[in-house]
Amino acid sequence: MSMADAPICQECDVQMNPYSGREGDWEVAGYSCDTCGWSDDTDRMWVGEGPEPTPPKLSHAPSAEDLARRFHETYERLAPSFGYKTREASAKPWEEVPLDNRNLMIAVAGEIIEWWTP
Repeated sequence: MSMADAPICQECDVQMNPYSGREGDWEVAGYSCDTCGWSDDTDRMWVGEGPEPTPPKLSHAPSAEDLARRFHETYERLAPSFGYKTREASAKPWEEVPLDNRNLMIAVAGEIIEWWTP
């Protein structure tokens, strides 16, 4: 990783810095923003003993849109208590979030649901 490859932070529009280190039994690397604290793990490797753990499976799951909506609403509600101000473009009720943002959140939620369900 190098500064030349470092992405621009989507929250505050500054170049992010590379990082690497260990989180528990995982080696992680990625980029972080010194301004807002947002980070993006680009590489994650299991270094613990034994096989890599598998996620627990849910017996049933919400729809991808329900999960995305719930995440968005909860995130917007909790952000101020963590001293974080979200972007004006996305700090809106779910129905008013730009369609591209909503579709991205729904796609992410769908992959998470697949990861957790049998």
